[in-house]
Amino acid sequence: MNTRDSITRRSFLGRLAAGGAMAAAAPYILPSQPAGAAEAKRLDVRTFGAKGDGAANDAPAINRAIAEGVRLGPGATVFIPKGRYRLDRSSGGHVNINDARGLAVVGEPGSVLLATDPNDSIVRLSKCTGTTLKGLTLEQEKTYFTQGTVEAMAADGKSCDVSIDKRYDEPDAPHLAALRTLRSFSYSDTTSYRQDRWWPTVKTRTRTGDRQWHFEIEGWALTKNMVKKPFILWDDKHGSHGVSLESCQDCVIEDVTYYGRGTNAGLFLMRCSGTTTIRGYRNLTPPRTRLPTILAGMAGSVSPSPDHSRTCRKMVLSLHVETP
Repeated sequence: MNTRDSITRRSFLGRLAAGGAMAAAAPYILPSQPAGAAEAKRLDVRTFGAKGDGAANDAPAINRAIAEGVRLGPGATVFIPKGRYRLDRSSGGHVNINDARGLAVVGEPGSVLLATDPNDSIVRLSKCTGTTLKGLTLEQEKTYFTQGTVEAMAADGKSCDVSIDKRYDEPDAPHLAALRTLRSFSYSDTTSYRQDRWWPTVKTRTRTGDRQWHFEIEGWALTKNMVKKPFILWDDKHGSHGVSLESCQDCVIEDVTYYGRGTNAGLFLMRCSGTTTIRGYRNLTPPRTRLPTILAGMAGSVSPSPDHSRTCRKMVLSLHVETP
């Protein structure tokens, strides 16, 4: 993980605080429910056709369950039981929670939402009030970068031979073919990639053996201190966030784990108001992969409306970012 370029918890808090001014609006309070009403409003996504087998596209079923929960109103719960729910892209995101009021979308240990599109958020909340997302794992299906070691380079720095680490896809994989930026871990502690204004750009790539490649470089040349050092081939080009909230009020994101695999930030907030609570949000390395380097994605943004009519009065944060 790029520890020098990553946003720290303190700076994250500062940026969030800078984005929202104090407002006088009262927080949303969930209306009391008659006895038995909670059970009547508990919706299981399997009832709507979700399989949770890691193969079927469960996005339509989950979105149908959420739409029904929104229709039922405050106090409704959409339950996502243990399973791997593969999600193809739908309009706006993989899982969309729109105009919800007092809705809870909850999972349990082992409830995984598996996204297939790196350019759409895994869960998107829009114009929601008093809505809770809790107890879920959010994961990208593929890893959108590769890594290895620069084994040798030409004297002019315009070409190099590299090896690709095991457990990583090779540079000709379809989802990696467009990647061009070679970021070298050439600092003395080798825990951070170089923060130069420009990085070497891979012009062509040619396989020379088993997990061995020759790169032709254009633009910024390689330097001698990159040889025998790790690198990642990655471009900051994917728009998927773990959870995005837009124009939401008094919402809660709790006990959520995010495996970004080189896509975008774990959290994105825009034009939110009231009190936004982020509690127990974790960025981790997927346990099945044991990747030695991760690009988890942990950042945030608060963007108030131009006239400041909707501002975030308070944000409660509890974040964890894993550093390998």
